[in-house]
Amino acid sequence: MDYDESLDTAVERARSALKLMEKSRIPPTPKNFELFYSYAGNRIPDLQWMMKRMLEAGQITEAACTLLHERFIDGALKEEQRKVSDTLEQAAKHIESVNEGAAKYGQALEDFSGRLGTVAGQKDLAPTLEFIFAETRAMAAVNRELEGRLQSSVNEIAQLRQNLAETRKEAATDPLTGIANRKVFDEGLRSATTDARRDTAWLSLLVIDIDHFKAFNDRYGHQLGDQVLKLVAKCVTECIRKEDLAARFGGEEFCVILPGVRLADGVKIAESIRRRVASRKITNRRTGEVLGNITLSIGVAEYTLGESEADFLRHADEAMYAAKRTGRNKVATQEDVARAPA
Repeated sequence: MDYDESLDTAVERARSALKLMEKSRIPPTPKNFELFYSYAGNRIPDLQWMMKRMLEAGQITEAACTLLHERFIDGALKEEQRKVSDTLEQAAKHIESVNEGAAKYGQALEDFSGRLGTVAGQKDLAPTLEFIFAETRAMAAVNRELEGRLQSSVNEIAQLRQNLAETRKEAATDPLTGIANRKVFDEGLRSATTDARRDTAWLSLLVIDIDHFKAFNDRYGHQLGDQVLKLVAKCVTECIRKEDLAARFGGEEFCVILPGVRLADGVKIAESIRRRVASRKITNRRTGEVLGNITLSIGVAEYTLGESEADFLRHADEAMYAAKRTGRNKVATQEDVARAPA
């Protein structure tokens, strides 16, 4: 598994992983560390969900770590890659058989040519013709069989490629909301800041938090809480462009990367998201009870050439908390934070 992170982020996650391992009395072997590091970075949503519950229940053991590592770190992606490799190897063997058959047939034709030069008449030609006809029939039968095998391999490879694409998509998607997960966001932010530095381009970032989400969850339950998360993700994606990247950052937080967008335009996009979510009434479909509206606090930051990804994210996060401090259900920017009294 690749880990492309800034030094500060990597150190912070490593410390969190080691602290959690010490608390759980799990020895820091390479595989155990990789597992807890992935958990600390919220890299694999299903692993995050399972480990959180096991940690809360005190069920994390060395044996459990081994099973979790095999399932989520070594996981489905490697299995699909192995299947593709095996199928390609089998196809190569089929092709090798075709080549061997063609070589044998070619040798038979050479022998036939040599015999033609030595036959005296029609009587002597008959056995030679029968020989080449037999070789031709045999070659045709071999080719038909190998053609069937190759077609089967081609179909299998196509199916495996589709499975691999679906596995990769699942690995990049938050399973609840269907938008990008934290790992994809981290990669997208790194790529976007790199492009902005290279092209001296505008870049903005939104950090979105659902107001009073914990209280809503506690009052109405996790099922309705999950519906709220899905609703927010849907509203976010409806308000952004195809070149933007929306991701679930963790819990009730979302982030949106806006390439080529200045701060003022980022605020407009944030406002459209805020208004869209605030206009939706939350209803318990089972009982028909109207539960009210959900609101968002959104922070907006504009990238400054040369600053780190961590600082860029921090500025947007600080703006989001400024929106919460000043009343919630609003949008704040890094400039609002700078103007606020100490």
